[in-house]
Amino acid sequence: MSDLFSHAEPDRIRNATNAMRGTAADDAATGAPEATTAMVVVPAARERAWEGFTDNVHLWWPAENTHFGAPTHAELTETSMGEENDAGDEHEWACVVRTDQQREIELSWTLGWDKSSPSRVRVTFDDNSLDGSAVGTKVTVVHDDWGSGPEGEKQAKAFNGWSSALSSYARFMGSDPSGGKH
Repeated sequence: MSDLFSHAEPDRIRNATNAMRGTAADDAATGAPEATTAMVVVPAARERAWEGFTDNVHLWWPAENTHFGAPTHAELTETSMGEENDAGDEHEWACVVRTDQQREIELSWTLGWDKSSPSRVRVTFDDNSLDGSAVGTKVTVVHDDWGSGPEGEKQAKAFNGWSSALSSYARFMGSDPSGGKH
């Protein structure tokens, strides 16, 4: 599915994007937790790295980072990200807010909680040569725009699995993530 997210943004998603815009200064002013960042470099061209992340999330997403646990089927569609268990029960983690084909995905992240208080997840895909000659892509996840006070602390504590998720993704893409994340 190489044309994932190639459609125009529906107005409801575009409006959600505008409502979610914020800065680290905004977070600090409201008492919200700081942004969390995770990063890996995978040995693949950006297009293939995007495909591995979006089309094959069910093959690499760690079961410990799911609501249902194993076995579960993670998926990322044009409008949402979530999971489905063997019984057919679904659990939505996020709504897709915006995509820039093969460069960035922005999600309104709730992990199935109160949808009126989402946090924001941005996943970027940047060209990055490995060892000066091999093709590679740096994949960075920034999770921010937490709620303020105790709600934000609760969100940040519950949504702390990006390093393990990206490590699993990097292994799936054929790299050793131990040297490429922070």
